[in-house]
Amino acid sequence: MTSTKPPASQSESSQSQSQTQAAPTGDVVMDYLNQLEPGHRRDIERQSRRALDEAGLSFDAFQDARGDRSGWRFDLAPLLIQQADWKVLADGAIQRARMIDSALADIYGPQALIREGLLPTSMLAAPEFIRAAARWEQPAEWRLF
Repeated sequence: MTSTKPPASQSESSQSQSQTQAAPTGDVVMDYLNQLEPGHRRDIERQSRRALDEAGLSFDAFQDARGDRSGWRFDLAPLLIQQADWKVLADGAIQRARMIDSALADIYGPQALIREGLLPTSMLAAPEFIRAAARWEQPAEWRLF
């Protein structure tokens, strides 16, 4: 059986193609970076790191057993993530934020997780525990603070 549907107009066809094409892979960025002289690329990386340092942008949450911190690694070439992969990462981040929010609501509220032995009582003595916030009825939807 043959289709009786009329052929799509050129604008409909190009719109349909643009919706089905994969996200850019970063070839343009990588082509540009690869064509730079090594010395020029190093200069750009140094200037970028200096700008980040001067702006106070850093991330050093990871500390090894010796107390050494590994600073935030700057890379001139961006990490490009496809939309489908980004969705998985975003969903995971939302899930973790909700879990942390629920745990904080309990820790600063009824403390059932501690009573049931799922979290140690030593958490309440930790310097990070904000005693003034314990049993505080926070009106906000999220408790991350």
